[in-house]
Amino acid sequence: MSFIEEGMVHSVLQMTDHILRLKELVTRYSEKNPGLADLCLIVLSEMNPKIPVLTTDLKDFRVYK
Repeated sequence: MSFIEEGMVHSVLQMTDHILRLKELVTRYSEKNPGLADLCLIVLSEMNPKIPVLTTDLKDFRVYK
């Protein structure tokens, strides 16, 4: 959180601009009970299809890809 407060990290995803897509993903993956961070990563990856998502959370992201 201090990185955010100090301006070292910022989000390029304005969630309110993508609320419909986030809701669609909640419904689509309801059986996995996705967290907001997971859903935001999915939307970001859709917005930037040529940039790979690096994660250590392979259990979930094998499903989400």
